[in-house]
Amino acid sequence: MGSTMVRPLNAGELTPTDLERLFLAGELEFSPGGPVLRECLTGRVHPVDPGGDFPTLEAALEARDADRSAPLLVSLEGRIAATDPAGGPSVPRWLTVLRFVNAFPGESCPDPDRPPPRR
Repeated sequence: MGSTMVRPLNAGELTPTDLERLFLAGELEFSPGGPVLRECLTGRVHPVDPGGDFPTLEAALEARDADRSAPLLVSLEGRIAATDPAGGPSVPRWLTVLRFVNAFPGESCPDPDRPPPRR
């Protein structure tokens, strides 16, 4: 049996929290403002903190034969922070690479409107 009681929502702000140790796949590219990752699952774009394991990820980007300006599909373990590397509030939220896993040159995020292949 469902409740018919109406509960008013309190007017207030939600406090953003950091998202720790996420396994992500996305397309990494260098924009005029620095490196960004577009998540495959959500399509959200996050600026990438140059700290953490980013140098390993950057080396994979530079090692491929393709144009550096083209996106590179990567998988990684990361942290999405509610603050930027300087400590101020951040929108969009910054991604820190905790561990680079793999790069997939020549591939891109799957099209969300296309069903997966049958096996």
